[in-house]
Amino acid sequence: MEHLAAGKELFDQDALKALAAAVDNNQRLNLLERFSTDVLSELDDVTAVQADIRNTVVGVIRASRTTPAQPIETPFGRLSGMTADHVFDKAMDIVDAIRYAAPDAVQSTFDLQCELSR
Repeated sequence: MEHLAAGKELFDQDALKALAAAVDNNQRLNLLERFSTDVLSELDDVTAVQADIRNTVVGVIRASRTTPAQPIETPFGRLSGMTADHVFDKAMDIVDAIRYAAPDAVQSTFDLQCELSR
């Protein structure tokens, strides 16, 4: 039940806008993980939004590459923050999950991978 509540909360906040607005890689990774587990699996029509998801994920990856890692404060001390590599890995998991969502999705995914490798 908690899983559904977390997904609904993120979905109600417009998950893609929240991802695009994230300011550091810790927040980006957290939102990507929540999107992947709580929102993506609950979408009724991934085909209709797969391009928006892919475009948002590209923006998140690009932003993460120019953002330094921020330490994570815990009651037990500071932990190393998430890097662009962490964000990239999770973002590409999402892209992988939607790669067959529409007839043009395979080509779009391939183009994205080529673009990001430059």
